[in-house]
Amino acid sequence: MIAEDGKYGIADGIQSIKVVRAHAAEWGISPDRVVFMGFSAGGSIAEFASVQSDVSARPNYAAPIYGAPFPVPPIPKGVPPFFMEMAQDDTLAGPQIVAFYDALKAARYQPEFHIYSSGGHGWGMRKQGESSDHWIDDFYYWLEAQGLTRPRSQAQTGDAIFPKGELSTTKNHTGDIWLSELNVGDSTFDPSIAVATYGHGAKLDWHVHPGGQVLLITEGTGYYQERGKPVRIVHKGDVIKCAPGVEH
Repeated sequence: MIAEDGKYGIADGIQSIKVVRAHAAEWGISPDRVVFMGFSAGGSIAEFASVQSDVSARPNYAAPIYGAPFPVPPIPKGVPPFFMEMAQDDTLAGPQIVAFYDALKAARYQPEFHIYSSGGHGWGMRKQGESSDHWIDDFYYWLEAQGLTRPRSQAQTGDAIFPKGELSTTKNHTGDIWLSELNVGDSTFDPSIAVATYGHGAKLDWHVHPGGQVLLITEGTGYYQERGKPVRIVHKGDVIKCAPGVEH
């Protein structure tokens, strides 16, 4: 879909997100767990809606299936996690889908991208005896990894063991992070213990801890990386030991 020709469709897509969030309580859904899926031109709308300037009207997750924006728009900050799929023999939108993926990667995002060996364009629910027939299974596994296939945990519903704390006003991160100090190190109990709750898309700048750090992942799914090493996807229950002086 070309942005100018599809501007009304894109506007409808953005408005639909606003309507869903406005009626979230009435409809019994979570306003911060909105997934925007679209196929072909609908996938383009999902992509444009996810990168448009009104951050509050972007979806929380985006799943464009063989959809491509024409042209590839600038990639801003705060873009939601993406799940993308296409077939290698998609001559209609394939090159532009790859270009959009490359733009997300260049902006330092990590979209999940499945490329099937064949299937053409517009396969959707049409069975062709190809691996692309099982695209919805791959999508489910991605939803599962995002924590979206199960009800909200206690921490997500506000019944967490520890308080969420105050919104951080420091300048060492992007996005919203809440901090709750549980123990400030002293001469008797040395370790400093804090709970950090990350908003959607939030991340810390590169930094070090002279004395090292142990991270206990209590909820959700996120990313951890040490300078010069691959990114790790972390999940609830993971324990990360960061050695003293290691930039991460």
